[in-house]
Amino acid sequence: MVGKRGPFFGRALSQRQNTLPAMTNPALLWNAPKPTPRTTRRGEPVFSMTKNGRRLDAELRDHGEFWCEIQFLVDGDLVYGRLWPNRSVALVEAEVKRVELNARGWTPSIDALAK
Repeated sequence: MVGKRGPFFGRALSQRQNTLPAMTNPALLWNAPKPTPRTTRRGEPVFSMTKNGRRLDAELRDHGEFWCEIQFLVDGDLVYGRLWPNRSVALVEAEVKRVELNARGWTPSIDALAK
């Protein structure tokens, strides 16, 4: 019989334990081993520019046949990223940003020219 306060009120402890579901996934337990940390993988470098001692890198990350991502990093920190439906559109976006940055005083990095 279900009481006014809930289905488990007034039952013996052994009856309540039999009605509770068992933990089926040991990874959810508090003492489960921690998963290995994710390692970041660098994208394909598109261009690199410098201005006033700061460095801007453009990287292309291809995520298979469905989408491609262009990321802009200043001193290694992500400042802008956008997904595009394919690689060619992402490269056009990178070229547009490169021209825009060049107009704002950013210059191609020397080590990028050596590659």
